[in-house]
Amino acid sequence: MSIFSNIFGLKKKELRGSYIDPTQINFAGNGSGISVTEDTALNFNAVWSAIRILSESVAQLPIQLVERLPNGDKLERRDHYLHEIVSVMPNEYMTRYNFISKVMVDLCSYGNSYVSIIRNQNARVEKLLMLNASDMMLKELDDKYFFEDRKTREVYDFEDLLHFKILSKDGIIGMSPIDTCANSISYGLALEEYGNSYFRNGAKVSGILQTDRQLSVEAIERLRNSFEMNYTNVNQANKTLILEEGLKFNQISLSNEASQFLASRRFSIEEICRIFSVPPHLLRDLSRSTYSNITEQSKEFLMYSLLPYMRMMEEELHCKLFKQNEKKKLAFKFNANALLRGNPKDRAEYYRTMVNIGAMTINEVREKENLNKRPEGDNLFMQLNMTTVQGLVNFDDVEEDVEEIDERALEDIDLTPTKGMIEEAKKGLEWRKEFGRGGTQVGLRTARMIINNELTIERVRKMFAYFERHETYKSTEGFRPGEDGYPSNSRIAHSLWGGDFGHSFSKRKRNEILKEMEERAISKKNVKALENKVKDHNEDVKDLKVSWNPRITLAKMKKVFDRGKGAFVTNPQSVRPGQNQTSWAFARCNSFLYALKKGKFRSGKHDTDLLPAKHPVVLKMKEKK
Repeated sequence: MSIFSNIFGLKKKELRGSYIDPTQINFAGNGSGISVTEDTALNFNAVWSAIRILSESVAQLPIQLVERLPNGDKLERRDHYLHEIVSVMPNEYMTRYNFISKVMVDLCSYGNSYVSIIRNQNARVEKLLMLNASDMMLKELDDKYFFEDRKTREVYDFEDLLHFKILSKDGIIGMSPIDTCANSISYGLALEEYGNSYFRNGAKVSGILQTDRQLSVEAIERLRNSFEMNYTNVNQANKTLILEEGLKFNQISLSNEASQFLASRRFSIEEICRIFSVPPHLLRDLSRSTYSNITEQSKEFLMYSLLPYMRMMEEELHCKLFKQNEKKKLAFKFNANALLRGNPKDRAEYYRTMVNIGAMTINEVREKENLNKRPEGDNLFMQLNMTTVQGLVNFDDVEEDVEEIDERALEDIDLTPTKGMIEEAKKGLEWRKEFGRGGTQVGLRTARMIINNELTIERVRKMFAYFERHETYKSTEGFRPGEDGYPSNSRIAHSLWGGDFGHSFSKRKRNEILKEMEERAISKKNVKALENKVKDHNEDVKDLKVSWNPRITLAKMKKVFDRGKGAFVTNPQSVRPGQNQTSWAFARCNSFLYALKKGKFRSGKHDTDLLPAKHPVVLKMKEKK
């Protein structure tokens, strides 16, 4: 007979708290019997780690207050009073990082986060105060919803409360991930308790002792005491029992229960990852991780886990904090560039592409890499001959304007195809006839227009767009002579559009069009924007009691705008990174309007000759003379 059960049966230590044997766990999710709350859930390290990862990931991202200009450009508004409140310090107790981190913890724990909007007597936002999500209660009175703090009995209307919420059944209250998935979390807590008790109280031996004789009570007691002294803690693991009294040793392997415990624990961590949409590798579960899938999981983490939180917060801030007349042009935006940087190789390739297509300057790249600016680094370049395009507008922005220009304005732009383009187009048509594949009807029409010298501005624009979009096709199999499948479909299509000669031609002509556009007067869109600025400003200062005339005319506004455009070209060292000629000119207008209203400039002085005679700045200048 075996004495193993006898020894264990004489004295079995009780476990503290509720726990469950993993062999008895119902994987369908009936639960372990362990109570799960928002607080107790954090005792499970996987839950704590997931919430920490989510909260810190979002909290580290800056929040920018941006203004959308009429031409589509964006201008960061650090001068707006809400910038200080939302992007720097929401209240006297919290920085932006602490504030967003708290919001995320509440969202991950309760599914809701509540922030009180404190306004002054003029309805201007002064600060944002966090409320305890666990104390907030939804009430309804006369078909109107409002929230009440259980402890303070304070009542909050929707317009006085930032209410961030995640998945919701009714659109009003978010669902708590911890409450909704309590069974899965309880399961994980049970496994943690089981593991602790296993090593705290369990005896892990490498064999079983057997005998055919009946042992005396004294012998059994001696064996029991020896066992508890030498084999019932982690430090004594894997030792062999002492043989005496005719005992025999039989070797045993790891039990099925212990093996299932390890698999169950890994399964539990995966469940937590699914609940909070956090990749397993961020919780240091690398059992199924490779370099490739970690990279992809990180991208998905940003796209499907973090961005929804950021968009939800952006919209709530936009709806509740801005005045009605500000909502169309102002917005809060999280800057996710820090998370999008990737590894050094990927960043280098990204920067190279952005610089080569004229989308970023060298100094913008250096700023993202925390490097000092270079004097020559504020110019934009195109790949062809590294031609500077500083001050030129984006081509997509002028498509509409190109159609509005009198044809006579562009008659000096020579659209005659080059010899190389014509030869490539003929080759493409011959291949298309021979193989019956490659290219589209648009490509066929383009080839005929090249051969017949019938190119238009619109066709050149499409040529440039085609080549930029299909540049990567040059690396595909069959594109170059000697490769299998030559000529490939991509190679035939490439020739129909004029080949490399057509690509260079379309780039060159595109720049000529842009330069022609830049020489034009202020566009209708910008004129309309200036008119709106004049109207809004004059309405804002109509009741202002000052010694000078704070109003402004459209003609004077245009002068400030034109001077701003000129300063962008003649004084580039004063221009902040990320600004183009138009946005810089609008920023100068905003600064001038500020001086008209406040009686002083924020920094420096400009266009003082356009200020009214009794303006404080003008009077001080006269005193110095």
